[in-house]
Amino acid sequence: MAKDSRLERAGVSGYNDYKVYVHQKKTDGSIFYVGKGRRWRENQKSNRNKHWHNVVNKHDFSVCVVAANLTNEEACNFEKILINKLGFDTLVNYTLGGEGSEGYRHNEETLSKMKGRKLSEEHRKKLSEAKKKNPTRYWLGKKRSQNTKNKIKNKKSDPMLATVEKMLLKNIDRKTIKNETKKSLAYIRGVANRLRNKGYELERLKN
Repeated sequence: MAKDSRLERAGVSGYNDYKVYVHQKKTDGSIFYVGKGRRWRENQKSNRNKHWHNVVNKHDFSVCVVAANLTNEEACNFEKILINKLGFDTLVNYTLGGEGSEGYRHNEETLSKMKGRKLSEEHRKKLSEAKKKNPTRYWLGKKRSQNTKNKIKNKKSDPMLATVEKMLLKNIDRKTIKNETKKSLAYIRGVANRLRNKGYELERLKN
């Protein structure tokens, strides 16, 4: 992306450089998220995952920029190092870091770590407890129609479900899965979401 000439003329330096930042809980100062970006990305609440929002809704957050004036490659590498040092299971990040714009791709070692990765038992327990405190209330006081019950039953007995799950865990992109299984992209996304709810980490760019 080209430099913003208006800001350059105004004397704002480093506007288009990358930075690496952390988000901390205001209640105890613990770090729960590591990110990279440009401009004022570290202060934005948009385009964050649901677990990030859950933490922020409960604890609020503060920002600490740990490195600035970086290239995209430098920021990607530093983000990965920092996530690894802090411990992936202590953060709400959905990936091991290093992904982003400018055509950056994970190396094979990182991809192998992400394929079919499961969250720790402690992390799974926390997610389970959070769901119990805030259960889905859509069906509260309502009765499912027989048609809806049949759809749920058919989904559970779908013989292709296991095949789609295995392909997702092998990190096969959803278009390939669609072509091989003849299932819709909406169906495949639904299976991917169910796997994530079980604690599996799937590469979101492909699933």
